[in-house]
Amino acid sequence: MTRLKPLKPRLRMTLGGQLDQARLEQIRKALGLTRIGRLTDREDEHFGSRDVGDTVDQSVSLDLWRVEDTQWALRVSATDDVDLSDTEITRWQSICATAARDVGLEVTEVRVFPPPQRESYETTWLNENWLRTMHWDLQAQNLAELWRVIGVDASASETEKRDRLAQFMTSPTWQPAPPELRQQAEEFVHRVTENELTERYGRLRAACTAVLAVLDHPAGAPEVLRGRLADLHAAILDKHNAPPPSPPLLQQDPVRHYLTLPRYEGTTPHPFTLDERAAALRAALAKGRRVEEANPDIGDVNAELTEPQGIATGGLLLELAARLSPGAAFGPSRDGEQLAEVVTSLAWTVLDQTFLGRQ
Repeated sequence: MTRLKPLKPRLRMTLGGQLDQARLEQIRKALGLTRIGRLTDREDEHFGSRDVGDTVDQSVSLDLWRVEDTQWALRVSATDDVDLSDTEITRWQSICATAARDVGLEVTEVRVFPPPQRESYETTWLNENWLRTMHWDLQAQNLAELWRVIGVDASASETEKRDRLAQFMTSPTWQPAPPELRQQAEEFVHRVTENELTERYGRLRAACTAVLAVLDHPAGAPEVLRGRLADLHAAILDKHNAPPPSPPLLQQDPVRHYLTLPRYEGTTPHPFTLDERAAALRAALAKGRRVEEANPDIGDVNAELTEPQGIATGGLLLELAARLSPGAAFGPSRDGEQLAEVVTSLAWTVLDQTFLGRQ
């Protein structure tokens, strides 16, 4: 159906952060938006749309816009004859804020615009003169009555109730709430149940254990330690949407194990020995096609290197082979010999195609 009446913004949420294609698809899916725009096209600004009105006349729309590389906007717009209620605006603000947080965006500003027929409306900036004229006209004098008003089922979980109530309490609509209701809401938002304390302790304990596992590891990889410390920091702050602690570090011996690729039994990772990895690579290379068998028409192509890149790559592979062989770098162990042979063969495959050739 063609939209005949222009839409004007009622709710605009400014979001800070960057979106890659995967996170863009995630927020579109969460909000039910159409797929519009290309991230790679600097001219594209509109990245999703959805009609969210109660009727079929397309009178209310939700849209995602790119303001700049690190700034986005979600906007709910409506025609002049649609008067979105405070509760409806709050509901869409909560939905959009949740979808934004789930993809790593931060809500930096929220603005609410009144329709032409209303003199006042919920906004995010606090105009003191305007607030003095406000009255609490919602049909709720206590917390039990407020749940229905803000769209929360009485049987909802305590976490869901707390999240929705905390969101509602950030709006100016909450400012003239009765003192008794304000006290009940504050106590509900800040109380912690026994189960939540147990969960917090479990997350903190797991994060601490993961850090200790890295400190005890003989390789002592700094980048792994940084990741574990980030998990611990999130657990200490008790961030509601913090990711779970990273999985335990594999117990790898750099003289016996392949460090950059584990093998899995179900979902459990185990380290490859160097000989196992050498055998797997030999089998894969033996099954591979010849260079001349590549067919670009079906997307089957070869990786190309410039001659300087080929010389550098071949030289680094020979250096790696030397470091995998018994000697000053690898020690007396012969566990790396099979892998060193595979690496040496690959090195000469590359170097034989350069002017250096086999020296």
